[in-house]
Parts: sequence; structure tokens; C-alpha cells
Amino acid sequence: MNDFRGSQLKIKRANEHIDDLERRMKSFAVGDAYALRIDADAESGSHLLQATIAKAVPDDFALILGDALHNLRCALDFAICDIEFAHTRKWTEKTSFPVRGTRDELVAAINGGLIKKIPAPIAAFIVDTLQPYSGGDGDRIWSLHKLEILDKHRLLLPYMQLGAIFNIRLEDAKGAQIPVPSPWIITRTRTAYQQLFGENLKIADKGHLGVAIFFEQSLPLGGESILPALRELSELVRGVVALLRREFLMIKQP
Repeated sequence: MNDFRGSQLKIKRANEHIDDLERRMKSFAVGDAYALRIDADAESGSHLLQATIAKAVPDDFALILGDALHNLRCALDFAICDIEFAHTRKWTEKTSFPVRGTRDELVAAINGGLIKKIPAPIAAFIVDTLQPYSGGDGDRIWSLHKLEILDKHRLLLPYMQLGAIFNIRLEDAKGAQIPVPSPWIITRTRTAYQQLFGENLKIADKGHLGVAIFFEQSLPLGGESILPALRELSELVRGVVALLRREFLMIKQP
């Protein structure tokens, strides 16, 4: 019995995609996704600091998201294929980790073919303990499964929520700092204003944007923040693979 190396490599690759997505989000937050400018208000003699959101979520965010989901789903398939090979000394192309919408559908899928490829105790463990179906203890495995299928047919376009800009620094003509609240809240109109007083004000540091991206509401995990959800799914898959290996090793092989 091997150490499920393929599954571990797939999880590692998924984590690399997740880390890449986080890096790109941070870069997006401090880049040109928004603009700041100072406008004079002729009536009051004051100035208005204006922030405008200039960009939507980059397209490659959806591609990286899909790659992460695919590798996590593959890690589960690799694990069940390792068990099949260790049990039967062969593997078949259609073998995959079973995930279905209901418990009855899961049982039917296993009895329809997988039960001939893996030990019966492993099949029972999947059904009774892992429960990879909607509403079961493995409901998030089902969500991962559905998201990975959807990504094969269309981009899983995340949506972005902009909460605030942090650490803006303004200076007047003498180099004195002009206080700006931090965080500085962005309105739903995607534009924010702040009235300021002083002469020859300039932007010394535009700060950084507080950005979070979420799964579409219509999708599994809809409305959840993508990065935390991906990291949770990664740990979940790692745990499932470890449990499958433990259960298989406990079975006396012929």
C-alpha cells in the first residue's frame, strides 16, 4: 500500500493555487483597482477627497479558483483509485470517489460498480461516516464536487465586495499630515467622499483596498468568502484522504 502520494501532490498543488489567488488579491488591492483624487469645493473653500473603484475582479481569479477546486476533487479520486489498485491489483478509468445528491443515490452508485473494486468496509465507511452527499456530514465534499463540475462548463466568476480603504496619507503644502479616518468606508455607489481643509493638499499614500471575493449566491457555498472556503476544503480533503488510508490499512489484505 502506498502513501497516497498522488493525492498529497494534488492537495499541495491546490494549496499553491490558493496561495497564488491570495497574492493576486493583495496585489489587486494595492494596485490600480481604485483611484484617489482631491477636488476643490469652490463654495466652501474646502477640498473633497474622492475615491473611485476602477476595476472589476480580474478574469484570472476565476481560472485559479477552478484549478484549485479541480486539484482538490482529483485528490479524492486518486485516493479511491489507490485503494482499488491495492485491493484488486488493477485500476479502471471510470473509478472515482463517489459523491451524490442523496444518501440513497450514493448507496446506489457504490452498489452499481464501486463495491466490486474496493473492500466492503471502505464502502460502508464512505456511506456511514464520510457521507459525501447533500445534507450529510460530507455536505461540503458534495459542494466541492458540484463546483468542480460547474467549472468544466463555465467560469465560476467570483463577485467582489469593497469595504474600505486603509492607511490613506495626505499632506498639506508644509508637509503636515491631514488626518483621514482608517478604515475609510466605500459607499455602495463605489465612490466615497471626505471633506478636507488645508492648502495645496496632496496624496502622499493612496493606502490599500480592503477586498474580499465571494462565491456567487446561486452556487454551492454561495455567498461564502472564497479564500477561507478554499482553505477549509483543502483541509477537509486532506482529512478524508488520511481517513481512507487509515481505514484501508486496518483491513487485512488477502
